[in-house]
This record gives sequence, C-alpha cells and structure tokens, in this order.
Amino acid sequence: MHILERYALSCGIPIGEPYIYEKYFPLPIDKYITIHPFTKPAKTYDYWQDVVDELLPFLEPLGIRIIQIGAKNEPKLLGCVHLQGTTSISQVSFVLGGSMLHLSADTFSAHIASSKSLPMVTIFSSSYVSNCCGYWGDKSKQVFLSPNFTDGKKPSFSNEESPKSINTIPSETISQSVLNLLSISGTIPYRTVHVGSKYTNGIYFHNVVPTPGAEPIEQDGVEIRMDLGFNEEFLVKQLSRRVCAVITDRPININIIKDYKPRISVMFVFVKDTSSLSFVKQLISMGVNVEVVTYESREKELSELRLSYYEHKRLGVLAEPDKNQVLKLETGENLFFKSNKIYTCGGKKFFSLVRNDSDLKIRGRSTDAPNKFLSMPKGLVDYRDLDFFKIVEKAA
Repeated sequence: MHILERYALSCGIPIGEPYIYEKYFPLPIDKYITIHPFTKPAKTYDYWQDVVDELLPFLEPLGIRIIQIGAKNEPKLLGCVHLQGTTSISQVSFVLGGSMLHLSADTFSAHIASSKSLPMVTIFSSSYVSNCCGYWGDKSKQVFLSPNFTDGKKPSFSNEESPKSINTIPSETISQSVLNLLSISGTIPYRTVHVGSKYTNGIYFHNVVPTPGAEPIEQDGVEIRMDLGFNEEFLVKQLSRRVCAVITDRPININIIKDYKPRISVMFVFVKDTSSLSFVKQLISMGVNVEVVTYESREKELSELRLSYYEHKRLGVLAEPDKNQVLKLETGENLFFKSNKIYTCGGKKFFSLVRNDSDLKIRGRSTDAPNKFLSMPKGLVDYRDLDFFKIVEKAA
C-alpha cells in the first residue's frame, strides 16, 4: 500500500488532487529538464555526475539544458544550470511546471513532478517503490528504478547505509530511461563493468609524485608519494606550503620530520621487512600520526612483520584486487575507465599507475578532464587503483 493511502485510510478522508501555490521565477532557458540529486544519505546516488555526463551529448545538440535544484550547500554537478538555494518551494513548483522531465532521488520534488503529470525518472533504495513513488500522473511516463532486491534481500528503511544499495543501479540505466521518456533516439554506448568502492563523483584523491624541479601543489590534503619518487627536496617545498599526508616505503631524514611535523597530517609507512622499524619508533616518539601498512600479498612475511611492529604500532594489511576479477578485466574488450585518483607528476596529471616489468611508473595517457573515459590498454594499468575506478565496456 502507498504511504499516502495508508494516511488516508487512517484519517478516513479521500485522496484529492494536490495544490501548491506557484511563484514566478525568471529563467532565461526555454528547453530544460530538472534534476534534484541529493537527499538523505541512503537515498543519495553517488554517481549523478556520470548520469549528467552521459546525457549531455544527447541533450546539448537539441538545445536542452539540465537545471539542478536543491538546498544551498549541496554539491554542484558539472554541466548543469544551478538553482540550489535560490528558490522557495513555490518557485520550485513553477520551475518544474516548465520542465520536459524531472530526474531525482526519492524526495519531495518527485511528488511535485508527479502532481504535474511530468515525465519523471526517480531512483529508490531504502524503501519499496510501491510505498513511496509519485502517486499522481501518467504512469506510462514514469520510470521508478531501485536496486535488484533478490535472494530475500529487502530495503533497509534506514537513512544511512554502508554500502549503499542505491549505488548498484548502473548510471547508464538511469540515463537511458531519461532518453526513452524524452523520445530521444540513441543508446548509451557502454555498460558498467566495475565501480570501485572509493569511486565517488566530485571527490578526488590527489597524489603528488616528487620529481626534481617540480613546483609544489597549492592544495591542502594532497598525498606526497615518496614511495613512487623519493625526493626530499620536493618534500620540503611541499610541506612548507601546505598540510599533506606522506606515503613512503623508506626512512625520511628525521630532521625534515621535526621541522615540518605540524604540516604532516598522517604518515603512511609501507614496510617489506624490519628495516623501517627504527624509523617508525622515531616517528612515534615524536608524536607523528603514523600508520604502518603492507600488502596482503606478503603472506609469508606477515606473521614476522606483525610480531616485529606489534610492540610499537599495529600493522595494517591492505587488500589487493581479486585475481579472478583482474583476469576478467585483462581479457575484456573495449574497456575504458574513469578514476577519481589523480597523480601529478612532472607538472602533468595522470589517472592511473602503469605497470612496466613489474615496476610502477607514472606514464601513459593524461587528461585535464577526470569526468571523461580513458582507454584501458591491456596489461598496462596497475589494478591496485581498482577501488578508485569506474570501468565500462563500450560497444564495438
């Protein structure tokens, strides 16, 4: 039963047509669809930017814009006209009245769109579609998408989920539903193969690889990858400018640590053996926020490493990609990827580490557009970045 019907039954009153007072809002746009992407955490899809990126090549040639509505502090999706925080509910109703289609999470604007009989695509997660979907309107023009609840799984009915079930809906399914309702010919040219647990639109993990003569990055929170390019001169330059995390697989001059300790948010020390033990001891004695880590592939050495470092610091073991999954990707055809892990090396940006004779290198294709797909050459991409990737297979 729909929640509205439950209320009506409890109150003993019939369900009528809704009315919302509309207030004019000036829009210099004639043709547009609306998107309301953000709401409670469990109901918020993390890949809305991918949906927008997929739609724009179809909408822009037709002169159709995407207007984003919502609260003032909500993230801005690239490629949209932004009205967040500038409209009242009455003005939102006016804006929706001129929309060709409404795309949203399970939130209040979806019910306004339903009352106006707008074509609409709504995605659900923590509740049943039948309980909470738009009640009014032409059902042939409404698409309600939810996770594939199988094997007895049910919605959580919670405001918080981890992992979020809504993220299992492929972005191309949402985008294609929009195109179909708008009667726009064309097909999203790929299918999602993999979405990493740390891949989230709009959040980028910036790694800086120290190189001789490189200029510091004017950004807080970057990770200085001393394990990929050990250059203490650059480390000093970067720490003198900004607060950073430092990742290293060998000891760093302890005087640098002393001088710039307030600028080190955390130091990750990758260990292969006990050669870094004294360095870790020094860091701890200085009060540095230190994490000692290794990869699970060092299975034979793990017991010894745990015992060696246990007295001083718990050893963190990093999981590595599933071999079967990597094999599947290695043998796949027409694979492309996006990454929200950015490597800056030699003044250029890269979005993946690359394998070369078992060594990790920063090379290959680079781009200034992290929202674009990059080719994924077989046998080259290092899959330890897999958690940060979205991988798709494009139609041949």
